[in-house]
Amino acid sequence: MAASRGSSNGPDWKDVALAMAAFQEQEDCRLTIRIGLTYSPEGVPDLILQATALQDTSGLEVTTLASAHVTCLGTSRLGLEAALFRLLYALDFQSAANAYLRQRDGGA
Repeated sequence: MAASRGSSNGPDWKDVALAMAAFQEQEDCRLTIRIGLTYSPEGVPDLILQATALQDTSGLEVTTLASAHVTCLGTSRLGLEAALFRLLYALDFQSAANAYLRQRDGGA
């Protein structure tokens, strides 16, 4: 993605935004990402990234399709954009697993 725009070595925020838009369109959901402060077991400050895919099921009801989290230190310290992509991969996996379980159990 980034290489097609002459960007530096890795993904940038535009790549993340495009991936988020594609996820929302594919899953027919609203994607939210929160960033918070956490600490490694050694006490080193770290960022925790949390994503949630929400779907409006009726006028007042919202269903969580999937949620996932990663830390920046836990993603090989490749940078914030790489951590966001890792988060989207984890969310996609969780969404697929939840869809499989709903189908297996006879749900919608």
